[in-house]
Amino acid sequence: MNHSIATRVLYYPGLEIQLHQKRVLKNGKDVHLTKYEYGILSLMAQHPGILFSKEQLFEAVWHENSESCLSAISNTIGRIRQKRSNAAALCKFASEG
Repeated sequence: MNHSIATRVLYYPGLEIQLHQKRVLKNGKDVHLTKYEYGILSLMAQHPGILFSKEQLFEAVWHENSESCLSAISNTIGRIRQKRSNAAALCKFASEG
């Protein structure tokens, strides 16, 4: 992974995350992500190697504290994995809080 601090762009093999524009490119082509998909992907990309629980992801991305909506995390990560196979490596989290 390579970080460009001046422009706030994160580079992974085949993946570019433009933080200032909230834009993701896969092999140079735009990837459409919902705001929650983008939130999870960008959070994990900015903190490589950190293991997040579902609760941590939910609070950081949804800005709420509710255990009733934690299935949203699994669904959102599943959609990210479908859209970008390399992102799957970023989307590891504890299955139990």
